[in-house]
Amino acid sequence: MYQQLTKERRYTLLSLMKAGYKQKDICRVIGCHRSTIYRELKRNTVGKRYSAIKAENLKTNRRADNRPPGRLSDEIKERIKFYLKLKWSPEQIFGYCQKEGLEMVSHETIYKYIYSQPRSLKLYKELRRRVRKRKKRSSLRPRRQVYDSKPKIKDRPAEVDEKQRIGDWEGDLIVGAHQTGYLVTLVERKTKYTLIGYVKRNNSKAVTREIVKLFKTIPSDQRKTLTLDNGPEFAQHKNIRKRSLLDVFYANPYCSWERGLNENTNGLIRQYFPKRSKFDHITKEDIKDVQKALNERPRKTLDYNSPIEVFIENKNVALET
Repeated sequence: MYQQLTKERRYTLLSLMKAGYKQKDICRVIGCHRSTIYRELKRNTVGKRYSAIKAENLKTNRRADNRPPGRLSDEIKERIKFYLKLKWSPEQIFGYCQKEGLEMVSHETIYKYIYSQPRSLKLYKELRRRVRKRKKRSSLRPRRQVYDSKPKIKDRPAEVDEKQRIGDWEGDLIVGAHQTGYLVTLVERKTKYTLIGYVKRNNSKAVTREIVKLFKTIPSDQRKTLTLDNGPEFAQHKNIRKRSLLDVFYANPYCSWERGLNENTNGLIRQYFPKRSKFDHITKEDIKDVQKALNERPRKTLDYNSPIEVFIENKNVALET
């Protein structure tokens, strides 16, 4: 667990260092983890000397610079609310404002501001997870894998993992409440450019038809590989390969992290179509608006450029969003 040294422990640390103790022995005497000592020396050493007094002053100054949420200006608060309504994450808000030279606090301060607001404002519901506090990540363990005749992800070209070219896609299906419809989602690995389609049934024929339809909007030189889930709705890989002119591969069963970008993109789409919502009333305009919003949203992994900007910059083609 992360912790900082108290004033008394800082003086003890300085005394032990002067006495020639090694860091592992200092940890044992003070009663803390060795990473705490390493972090203390790295953050609070001025020049080549460590001073307990200066370390305490540096800590005080850092806390003074970290303004609490209550001291945010009205302009910053309105800016935060505006971008939250666009379904931007706090990191996207901070990164974009920093890039454009707009005044903005750190993403952690934005989170603090959101969680400090009254429940009636419901700002937290604009976040992707829509919870009032963050959850700890649980460790994932791969389950027993099942093998069949489908082309495996292990046979996929090594270039796909490097993300140095455009044309490698990941695909999945989002299920509406009570199976009232399904969203076919395709995302390009390098640019994060997203395509969204709709099918009433999740049989392989309907899903394959929609995938082929979506890929018709993409030039053939930007269709190289497609990595899919192992669900029966994606069984017609030969048909997809023939009609869309790309190689299809399947992730290992129960290994959703092998399509991590697609899973993350589905989470972004769920901001607009929550898990408990039905899909039988979704229109083509609704889907087009969500796809446009995602492709025009700044992304941290793209240096806060939007997917459509990076897509066009690399290939200089105009695509409908």
